[in-house]
Amino acid sequence: MSMAKTIFLDDPVEFKGGKYAELSLREFTVGQWALAEEKGNPTAVFMHLISLVSEWPNEVVGELPWTKFDEATVFLGEMLNLSFPNPRSVIELEQPIQFNGKAYDILTLREFKASEKSKSETHATRTLQDIQLISFVSGWPVPAVRRLPFTKFEEARTLLAGFMRRGPETGEI
Repeated sequence: MSMAKTIFLDDPVEFKGGKYAELSLREFTVGQWALAEEKGNPTAVFMHLISLVSEWPNEVVGELPWTKFDEATVFLGEMLNLSFPNPRSVIELEQPIQFNGKAYDILTLREFKASEKSKSETHATRTLQDIQLISFVSGWPVPAVRRLPFTKFEEARTLLAGFMRRGPETGEI
């Protein structure tokens, strides 16, 4: 899956003296998803996410023809549905994340503790809960976790979710 897409509008949207004709999208960050997720309903979430990723004003995104908006949401939505069949405890980043003078390029995850899971659940949304949980188990500061590319965040989520699933029953006592 390509992590970038440009959508060309047949009729540019005019706003405050500017013309918007090419909607450039790329992989979003965890922080951008967390901000968008706060908007509530699915259309508002994706409007805000498109605005954050493309750096277009929300008002312009709201004027997109539905077919172009849908094309953008399908592209961005594919990142939400990625699966990682072989989750690892170490996730390497292509580009390091810089925070407070330190470069973060390897996310090493361990099994979380019940107290860490409980503390993370005090946050309002699942994304904010998972950001906190990943911070706990990796030792990364929350602002660095928020800058993760979304696909790496989903990979970490998948690994951590594996700890919450019971394995199949063997029938043995």
